[in-house]
Amino acid sequence: DLLIAMMPLLLLSVYHYGFRPITLTLVSVVAMTGLDIAVNKLLKKEASLDLSSIVSGVMIALFLPASAPLWLPIVTAVFATAVKVGCDKLRFSLSSTAVSLLLSFLIFPEIMNAIPEAGRGLHPFAISLSSFRAIPASPLEKVISGFLPDTTAFETFFGLNAARIGEISGFLITIAF
Repeated sequence: DLLIAMMPLLLLSVYHYGFRPITLTLVSVVAMTGLDIAVNKLLKKEASLDLSSIVSGVMIALFLPASAPLWLPIVTAVFATAVKVGCDKLRFSLSSTAVSLLLSFLIFPEIMNAIPEAGRGLHPFAISLSSFRAIPASPLEKVISGFLPDTTAFETFFGLNAARIGEISGFLITIAF
């Protein structure tokens, strides 16, 4: 159900940025599931593919800007797997994904906060995208900083502005959950 709920956000991001969000999502899911299976084999546990690693991979991609380099979801998946192994009592949960994203924001703030303009098609398979004009903060980040966003509430709610892949439309987030 959660995977189905996240798909409209992913599709709207494809509308804004081209197929780059799909590429980031695939890299993230493959990294997350591959690491989950590899760690289970290393720890001599039953290595099976379950949906939790796929959900975590999609969630990692949704928190990335569309311009994120292809290595970033892999590094974030490594962080999530390390948290999972460190907290062995927990089954792979959203908490390890949240901690991994927090680490990515702390270690790579320039990348995580560089949001490309909406409507700009980004190359889906470029390893790193450095030649784009980035918007320094999302509307929510501007409000938190004490500034008014450049976009209207209507634009933000219905996904007509630039944002990270998963925060592109308040409307889609609301109806999905």
